[in-house]
Amino acid sequence: MSLVQSASTSGIITGIIIVIVGIIFISFVRKIGKTQKKIKENISGYNAVKCPNCGNLTGTLNSLCPNCGSRLRNFSEKEEKELKDEEELREEQSIKDEIKRLEEKKQLEKDKGEIE
Repeated sequence: MSLVQSASTSGIITGIIIVIVGIIFISFVRKIGKTQKKIKENISGYNAVKCPNCGNLTGTLNSLCPNCGSRLRNFSEKEEKELKDEEELREEQSIKDEIKRLEEKKQLEKDKGEIE
C-alpha cells in the first residue's frame, strides 16, 4: 500500500471515529437534558418550602429545616408546646448521658487506683 493510500485510509478511520464520538456525545447531552426536564417537573409538582436561613428546599411537612434546624413556618400553640417538650427531653437525655459517662469515667479511675 502506498503512503498516500495509507494516509487516506487513516484519515477516513479518524473521520469515522470522530463521527461516532460526536453521535455518542449528542445522545448523551440529549439524555441529560431529558433527565433535567424530568427533575424540574418533579420539583414543580413537589410542595417545597425554602428555608429562610440557609435556602435549603424541603417538604412542607417539615417544621424545621433538616439542614440548619431553622423554623420553616409559624406554629400553633400546641405545636409550639410539643416542640418545646421534645427539645427538653433531648436536653434531659443529653444530661443523663453525660452523667452516666462521667460516672463510668470516675469508676474506671477508682478501679485503676485500687489496682495500683
